[in-house]
Amino acid sequence: VEANLKKALKEIPEPYREVMLLRVTQGLPYDEIAGITEAPLGTVKSRLHAGFEFLRKALKRRKMIE
Repeated sequence: VEANLKKALKEIPEPYREVMLLRVTQGLPYDEIAGITEAPLGTVKSRLHAGFEFLRKALKRRKMIE
């Protein structure tokens, strides 16, 4: 399961993956992520949303979710 999740994460384009990992693994608030990535707050929010959509599709292709 962990290997499949890592592979699915690698399918997510870098800007989206970076925002997701900062939020999920480090628990950073949106404004801190915006500072780190030098992206506007709205961009951080949209990248986070899109990143989870990329992940959902990748997991679905791997039949890890329905």
